[in-house]
This record gives sequence, C-alpha cells and structure tokens, in this order.
Amino acid sequence: MLNALTGVLRALARKRTAEDRTDALSRMQRGAAGLALRIIERTAALVGPTGRAAASRPRAGRRGPTRARRDPTRARPTFSIGTARARRAFASRLASGAVLPIGVALVVLLASIVSLGPAPSVSAAQGGDAQVRIEIGGGYDPVEVAGLLGGPAVKSGSSSVDSLLDDGTLWKPVSVDTFIQDGRALLRYYKVEAGDTLTSIASRYGVSMMTIWWANKLTSKTLKVGSTLEIPPATGLMVTVRVGDTLDGLATKYKTDGPAILSANALTDSTLIIGQRLLIPNAVGAPIPTVKKTTYARGTWTWPIQGARNYISQYFQYGHYAIDIAAPTGSSIVSPLAGTIVFAAWKSGGGGYQVYVNHGNGIYSTHLHMSKILVVVGQHVAQGQRIGLVGMTGTATGPHDHFAVSIGFPYKPGSYFVNPLRYY
Repeated sequence: MLNALTGVLRALARKRTAEDRTDALSRMQRGAAGLALRIIERTAALVGPTGRAAASRPRAGRRGPTRARRDPTRARPTFSIGTARARRAFASRLASGAVLPIGVALVVLLASIVSLGPAPSVSAAQGGDAQVRIEIGGGYDPVEVAGLLGGPAVKSGSSSVDSLLDDGTLWKPVSVDTFIQDGRALLRYYKVEAGDTLTSIASRYGVSMMTIWWANKLTSKTLKVGSTLEIPPATGLMVTVRVGDTLDGLATKYKTDGPAILSANALTDSTLIIGQRLLIPNAVGAPIPTVKKTTYARGTWTWPIQGARNYISQYFQYGHYAIDIAAPTGSSIVSPLAGTIVFAAWKSGGGGYQVYVNHGNGIYSTHLHMSKILVVVGQHVAQGQRIGLVGMTGTATGPHDHFAVSIGFPYKPGSYFVNPLRYY
C-alpha cells in the first residue's frame, strides 16, 4: 500500500516542469506537503523496520564500495525514508501544486475522525451567559427532575407541566396530565337490595331522596333489585358542563355561588371543561312527574276484605305506596275487579305469599302477606271472587292485606303505584 502511494506521489511530481518546481511555494502548499510527509513517515514507522537504506555504506575493513548481499529469506522492502537530506528532497517533491488536493483531503479525513468523538459538555458557568434550553419529555415530576439536576425549580408559580431550573433549562413535557377534576371522584354507588326504597337509601347516605332521583334520572320510585344507583356526596343536583357554561353562570342559574361549587366538588381550578360533572349543592331539579289519573266511577270497585272487622292501619304515603287493611288472620281477600291472575306464589323481599291481578287497561292490583293463596296463574276471576286469606307472612307486624294498585306490571321498570282509595 505504501509503495503504491509513493509511486502515485512520484508520478504527480514528474508531471510538473522544472520551472514549476523552482517557484516559491505558498504557505498553504508547504503546510499540506509537510503534513502529508509526516503522515507517511508515521505510517512507515508503524509498518516496522522492513525497508532498505537510501544509500549503501562500505563495510568496515574492506576497500571500495561493495553491494550488500541479498538475503532471500527477508521480505521485499516496502518503504523507507532515511537521512534528513532524503526527507528534504522528498518534501520538495511533495510541495508541488498537484499534491495540495491530497493534503487537503488528508486534513479533512483527520477532522472527520476527531468529530466522531464525544462532544464536551458545557455548563452554564462554562458557556458564559446562560441561554434557556428546552428539554422535551413527558410524565415527569419537575421537583424530582430539578433535584437530579442539582437544584430546585426557581420559577415561582411553576405548573406541573413546565419548570425553569436554576441553570436556565426549561422543561416542557410532550404529553401532559389530562386528568380533569370533577364530582365523579366523590360519587358513591349502592346496589339495590330487596325491600329498599329511595327514602331508605337516601336516609342511609344522608342526602335527599330527590338527589338520588335526579342523579340517576329515574322515572319510577320503584327500584329494581340488583340495579346500581349513583349517590352524590351531598344534597343537590348533578350537572354536566356544556358548551358556554361557566362557574359564575352555573352559580347564577342554580342560585348559589362559585366557591360553594368548587368546595362541594373539591376543585382547585375555576375553569370548567366540557363534559365535566359537577354537584351543585342544594340545587333543585325537575319535580317528579305528576301521575296521569285514570278516571273510574267511584264505588265501582269492591273492597278487598270481607267482614266488618277491618280497618286501614297505614295509608298511601311517600315510601309506602299502598294501603294496609288490618283484619283477623284467615279473613277472605277478594278481587276488587274482574281480571286475570298473573302472579300467585311466595316472593322474597318481605311480601310473603302474594297475588297480582291484571284488570285490563294497564291496571293491576296486588295483595301481600297472605296466609293462603286460593288461585293460580292464568285463572280468570270475577269481581268480588276470593283469591286468598289474610295473614302476616313475610315481613309484617300483624295480619293485614297490603293492597296496592299499579299502573303497569307491578315492580317492573316504568310502572308506578297510585293510591287505591281513588277508586272508592
């Protein structure tokens, strides 16, 4: 490789005329030639002492020049620059204008090798005036990052998504925390059990019955066993923030104030986000729809208990959507109107043995706590026909007929109870 490079350099040198070689070389040409020579010498030194001398010397003790014998076992010499005179002569040849591009190429090669090394780090103190640097990241703790870098964040009021450190570094995350504070975190949940009413659940959680009604968008006070209800943290109205809503606007609409809304929802930011759910404390929503009354001629229904010894022990009221007619155990219970039996069996939930009668037009009568059932499902009964006997099965404190009238199949979603006395 070195012999080939030497040959190329010699060929380039021969192309120049004698006049060109005698011209003064520029400083740049001399520098490039010298650099090329040093590189070649260093390379030759690394190859090792395998070259031959530029001029043979006579052996001591013998007359006249004698050509050294060639040792056939030695490798063929490759390259050697011996005396200072030979080096100067070789440098003169290298100093020609044709060698300048080669020298420049070698300089570029050296610069490329140096650039591959690690760049030195410059701190704010080393770099003079500190310039703000932006580091892109995400999901970091600015306090922790500041500690790792040697100091706390110095920017007063820094948010959780950017921090200016004392060395001038500005940390800006790519992915910021998108969690929205709202009243959802304060909601509680309750699974309806047999015998539960809106009133009993509201009393258990210390809120109004209507708060649960509004929060769950109920259409009937009759609860389905196994369903789950949202229970707001306090009495009030749960609302969803819509386009154009502001804290002050909601406070005015529901006749409260902004700080009360923030406090009820444990919020720290007064800026509202579309879709945010908030509890408006003590706010009032729409009332329970008024039940559309079905007109029946008074006196057309038969009283369900036969015998003189009966009386109403509990009337229709909130939380008790029936009337209790107390009577001695075994007293006859009759159907108030003609109809078809749709349920006749024991049922859990405190009602004991019970019978449901479909009277048509979506009207049903129910009779609970019977001591004995006298009909079967599918049987048609006439008005005043016996369907069972008074008892106190299930949850009851005395013998009575829990007589209720339902618009829609009893205890099904969408049905509701009305006061039976409207038909008497």
